[in-house]
Amino acid sequence: MTRNSGLVLAAAALCIAFAPPAWAQDSLWERYKSRFMTADGRIMDYYQEKGSHSEGQGFAMLLAVANRDERAFALLWDWTRSNLNGQIEGLLAWSWGKRPGGDWGVIDFNSATDGDTLVAYALLKAARAWNNEGYRKAGRAMVETLRRRLSVQRDGRLFLLPGYYGFGRGEALRLNPSYLVFPAYRLFAAEDDRRFWDQVYAGGLWLVSESLYGAWRLPAEWVVLEKGAVRLDSAKSVTHHYEAPRVALYLAAAGEAPRMPKGEAALLAFYEAAGYLPAWVDLERDSVSLDSASAGVYAVYSRAAAAMGNKRAAEQLAKEARAKLEKEGEENYYSFSLFLLATSGALE
Repeated sequence: MTRNSGLVLAAAALCIAFAPPAWAQDSLWERYKSRFMTADGRIMDYYQEKGSHSEGQGFAMLLAVANRDERAFALLWDWTRSNLNGQIEGLLAWSWGKRPGGDWGVIDFNSATDGDTLVAYALLKAARAWNNEGYRKAGRAMVETLRRRLSVQRDGRLFLLPGYYGFGRGEALRLNPSYLVFPAYRLFAAEDDRRFWDQVYAGGLWLVSESLYGAWRLPAEWVVLEKGAVRLDSAKSVTHHYEAPRVALYLAAAGEAPRMPKGEAALLAFYEAAGYLPAWVDLERDSVSLDSASAGVYAVYSRAAAAMGNKRAAEQLAKEARAKLEKEGEENYYSFSLFLLATSGALE
């Protein structure tokens, strides 16, 4: 058996072991659409003045495929390709919203590699789900652009820059471990340059292993890679917070439980002892928030606990995640997105 086939089987086994509840597949998807998706296919972030991001479009496109909602997918993709026109051919502008003059449009033309990766992944999954050659062609074009425009090699390892501008093409690179969508790289390898994407996958696993800080050794949100060493990017963030839980989500979705950072188990141990997951962990001061994390983060760690074989924590976190979702109201698009991604199998 090849390494890749073994990983596919492991991921399949994980999906069976973590079969999502029925409510995660239908009613909540409809609720998500009714609250966050406009009639023309735009996902609104209420916490950022109802703006939109390439990341959010990618999340929703993956969820549309998972829910076999072809109409919603078409609307989401049409809005994305029509409105997130970046300055770099083949890459999406990452941020769209209300401009100072009052009109609406792109407000930051730079790309965000997680958004581009998620959209390309969704397109290729949609092509397979609905035998749509147009989606396959568009997805492959985005994958090729990611490979050509954003790849950088350091010390024999391949990485993707987090965006086209501002992340360093000299000696030092600013990288974000939560942008490493491991399940996507596997599909990209099947549709594009296999050797390249296998190397990006391997480089990503290495980066995660080198990006752990604090007493618990949790993944940082931003790091700097320079001269073969990885350091915490104190200028950007010193916490395991908003973006960092996606590291565990993407590893679990790829069937990479053995690669899960030990800090994730430490965080679960804290949860079982203290009775809550902290909203953030300061990786420099080893302090934690007294506020609990969002429903989406609870769902992510339920998924991580299941992947690591901690059934009790997985079940309790899933129960609390569902209860939290009801209490959060209808404005936290990011938490709702994480919740559905963690419980729907959309990333596999």
